[in-house]
Amino acid sequence: MLKNHRNAIVAPLVGILLCFKNKDIRRLALWPWFVGTLSYITTVTTAYYSFPIIYEYFDIDRSGHFISLANWGIWALTAFSLLLTTLVVSLVLVLVLSGFFQTSIAIKVLELNGVEVPPESGLASEATRTVFNELLKLLWILPLGLLIFIFGLIPILTPVALTLGAWILSYQFVDIVLDSLKISARKRLSFSIKHFLKLTIFGFILAICWAIPFLGVILMPCATAAAAWLLTKNDLLKDLTGV
Repeated sequence: MLKNHRNAIVAPLVGILLCFKNKDIRRLALWPWFVGTLSYITTVTTAYYSFPIIYEYFDIDRSGHFISLANWGIWALTAFSLLLTTLVVSLVLVLVLSGFFQTSIAIKVLELNGVEVPPESGLASEATRTVFNELLKLLWILPLGLLIFIFGLIPILTPVALTLGAWILSYQFVDIVLDSLKISARKRLSFSIKHFLKLTIFGFILAICWAIPFLGVILMPCATAAAAWLLTKNDLLKDLTGV
C-alpha cells in the first residue's frame, strides 16, 4: 500500500527542494518564511511554557522510582496535542497573512508540471479573494481543530485525533492548489475526502517535519509546493480538470 502512496511520502522533500532550487518559487516563499518564523517562535515558546501547566492538570500519582505507563501516556498525549495546536495556529497565521504568495507558489509549481492554470483576475482581487477564502475556512477548521485537541487528550481516541489532524493539515495545502485552479469549495472538499488516505499520509509526513526543530520555520511554502507537485502525479487532477 505504501508503494501506491510513495509520492505522498516524498512530496514534502520535493517541496523543500523546489522552494530552494527554483529562484522564482524561492522569491515567492520569502514572505511566508518571514511570517512562518515569527509564528513558529511564538507558538513553540507558548507551547513550551504551557506544557507543565497542562501536564500538571492531570492529577497523577508520580511517587516511586518508576514512572507509570499512564504517566508516560499523559505526557505523550499532552505533547502531541500542543504540537498539533502550534501547527494549526501557525498554519492559520501564515495562510491568512501570506495567502496570495502561497497561491502564487502553487500556480508556479503547477505550471512547471504542465498544468494550465486559469488566468488571475488581478493582484488586488486575487489577494482579497484568497484572504476571504482562508477566513471562511476557519469557521469549520477551528471548531474541528478544538475537537481534535480534546480527542488527543483521551487515549482511546488518540488514533482518531492523529488521523483527522493529519488529514486536515494536508487538506489546507491541497485546498490552496485546487482553489488556484478555480475549483469550487464543494468539489475541493469532495476531492480531499475521496483521496483521504493519500492526504492523511502526506499530512503525517508534514507533522513529522514540523516536529523537527526549526524545520517548521520553512515548512509552510514548501508544503504548498509539495501539495501542488503531489496533485500533478498519478492523474489526481484528471477527475477535476481533465488534465
